[in-house]
Amino acid sequence: MPVRYTAMPRRAPVSMLLAFLLILTALFGLAACGSVQGSWPDGQYAGRVPEPDRATTRIRDETDNGYLIDVSWTIAEAKDYARKIKDAGFTRNATEEEQAGVYDYTADDGIVKVSISALPGDNGTININKLQ
Repeated sequence: MPVRYTAMPRRAPVSMLLAFLLILTALFGLAACGSVQGSWPDGQYAGRVPEPDRATTRIRDETDNGYLIDVSWTIAEAKDYARKIKDAGFTRNATEEEQAGVYDYTADDGIVKVSISALPGDNGTININKLQ
C-alpha cells in the first residue's frame, strides 16, 4: 500500500503575528477612548476651572451649559484637586463628603458650578455647569 504525504499547513512568520497583535491593540485602544484621552474642554465655562494634575481625563458629554468629564484618579488625587479648585475660587455653596470609599466635592464661584467625585477603583467624574 503506497504511503500518501499531505502538505503541512504553513505557519505565519512571527513578525506577521506580532504586527497583527499590535494593530488589534491599537484599534481596541482607540475604540475604548470615545474621545481624546487627556482632553480638557476649552469652552468658556471650563476655562474658569483648573485642569487636574496627573489625572487622565476624557470628555464624556458636552452641552451648551457644561461638561461631564470622566477622570482616572484616586481619592487622594481628587482631594488634591478639590484644594486646587478651592484656591481658584470655587468655595460658594460648598459641600464635601467622604463615605464608604466615595469622595464628593461641589462648589461654585458665582458663575460656574463644579462637582467632583472619586469612586473605588480609581474612577471619578468632574461636572462643570453654568449656574442657572
